[in-house]
Amino acid sequence: MKRIAALLISILLICSTSFAENIDLSTLSIEELHTLQTRIDQELLNRGELRMWFDYGIGAHIPMIQLESGEEPKLDEFQINSDTNMYVRIMNVQDGDFDKYVADLILLGFTEVIEQSRLQYSARNADGYKVEVTNWSSSGISVKGEPPLKK
Repeated sequence: MKRIAALLISILLICSTSFAENIDLSTLSIEELHTLQTRIDQELLNRGELRMWFDYGIGAHIPMIQLESGEEPKLDEFQINSDTNMYVRIMNVQDGDFDKYVADLILLGFTEVIEQSRLQYSARNADGYKVEVTNWSSSGISVKGEPPLKK
């Protein structure tokens, strides 16, 4: 059920894409919805719209990175954002963006530290969501999210 909900939320993104104007969603199978979601994800990646990834799936439980420059973060690659996994890499970062994002995560409750160094921060929040942030220096910052551990 959560997967279907994530798919339906993703379909809301269709409105912002150019290739979905004449699609009757009620006629699509789950497989076709997955294919459509992949196309939407690629379209958003091509447009560099990071904000969308933090609106659904695991991304909805992880704060979006805010760059010190005030610029909109630009995506380099996107693997997945579902109810089971999320991974994004942001390219237009500067010195200080990693430290600022880690400080933001701590303020927003990601304080159960799993690993912390000058290049990586991994922690869980009170709800059990895990975030792992890696500073790739000139290659950007990656943000990985995971759901709470199953008991």
